[in-house]
Amino acid sequence: KHLHVLPAVVVLFLDLEWNDPQWPERQVHCANLLQELRNNLQDRNTRIALVLLQKNTPQEDLLASERAASLTNACGITNKMMFILPHNDHLMGYILRLESAFLEMAQTYYATMSKTIRSHREQLATPSHVTLRIRHQFKLGFVAEMRSDFSTALKHYSQAYATLDDIKITDQNCLEIKTVAGFLNYKICRLMFKLNIPRDSINQFMTHIEKYKEQIGYKDLIFEHYAWLSMQNSTFADLFCEAIKNGLPALQTQHPGIYYHKGSEYIVKRRNAFRVCCSLSPEIGPTTVPISTAFSTITTAQEMERAFNHSAVIIHLLGLAMNQYKQYRCMRFKKKITIEMAKEYHASGDHSKALTYRSIPDICEDT
Repeated sequence: KHLHVLPAVVVLFLDLEWNDPQWPERQVHCANLLQELRNNLQDRNTRIALVLLQKNTPQEDLLASERAASLTNACGITNKMMFILPHNDHLMGYILRLESAFLEMAQTYYATMSKTIRSHREQLATPSHVTLRIRHQFKLGFVAEMRSDFSTALKHYSQAYATLDDIKITDQNCLEIKTVAGFLNYKICRLMFKLNIPRDSINQFMTHIEKYKEQIGYKDLIFEHYAWLSMQNSTFADLFCEAIKNGLPALQTQHPGIYYHKGSEYIVKRRNAFRVCCSLSPEIGPTTVPISTAFSTITTAQEMERAFNHSAVIIHLLGLAMNQYKQYRCMRFKKKITIEMAKEYHASGDHSKALTYRSIPDICEDT
């Protein structure tokens, strides 16, 4: 919502010269446009700015001063909310100053939002408000992240993640807890990479996996658990790749390929677990359960899993892993993954590609 719907700053750009012969009408038009913006924002704290596009460089003259005062008064804004952008050779300099001013307004907006969220803290003191405390810490972390205050954001996300321990995990809420934990872990690891503490990010991820890898939930849906574990690893690999693009050095012993490969292994376990579940369950047929309740049943989850293309995802993740192992010159692991891809293509019925990967010279030499 705050990323794509509710803006921190709204800027109205308007062609208006101080010596416009229709000044009274143009002033009323400008005031109406700003009022329409306020109405659409529904009394939210969004900052509003007005930028006048003018042909000449601003001059200190009586007419300009009088009309500037008249315009701000009619529009209900202050002098700090109105800017002049002249069309001249120094346009870029004016644009950079506008950028700085708008950033300051956005920072003020998020600082105010943070204070509002903090004011709710006393209402969340009772043990029954655990989920609300997690939400509260997440919102504080999100606002800090929007302000580019990454250290503060990391603190709040970490607190939200730790507060999850106060909720008892049951079969009913297991997937929900893991979903929230996975998202918070993503935020934490991403910020640790941004703050140039990659070792902490890797340790956080390993601790996260160790913490939840035995939290399976419903035994009949164990394949969903392996799907979650695969997603955690592939997502962390994506974060690792992003950090490397931003300048983080990687090593043969620690690079994204390790996590892409692990993600593929969990998809294999997901497929095997699903086959076991199907062999222990009655034959799954077309469901006659209404759509509103179908997704809450184990039968429907198994039917959805049946339609999932496990081989395609396994091959995709193996391909990403192989590229990483090749980049970091881990040739033995690259050969291992090539063999795994050949086997997976064979299992999926694509024998020509299986033969292609199995016939790679390096593989033939080793076998």
